[in-house]
Amino acid sequence: MCTSYEESFPRVILEAMGFALPIATTNVHGIPEIVRSGREAILVPPGDTWALADAMQHLLADQAQAGALAAAARRRVEDDFTIERVMPRHHALASALAGAGIV
Repeated sequence: MCTSYEESFPRVILEAMGFALPIATTNVHGIPEIVRSGREAILVPPGDTWALADAMQHLLADQAQAGALAAAARRRVEDDFTIERVMPRHHALASALAGAGIV
C-alpha cells in the first residue's frame, strides 16, 4: 500500500516490486510511471478511501490476480529499474542538460 497524495518516485513501490508483493497505490505523479494499473498494480485516485479499500479487498480476495500482478511487478523492476538500466539513462539526461547549458 502506498497512499500518497504527492509522491515523485516512491522507493516503497520499488521495494514491494522487488519482493513480488501485490501493490495497491494512489495514481499520483511518478507512480504510474513505475507501475501500470491492471498490469503490475491497482492504482486508485488519491484521497478515495473507498477505492483504496476496494483495491485491498480485491487483492485479498483474488489471490490469483494478486499473484499475477506481483509477478509482473517483479519482472518490471528487474527489467526497467536496476542500476544497470537506470544509471545510463540518468547519465545521458545529465549530459544532455549540461550540454544545453541547463545544469
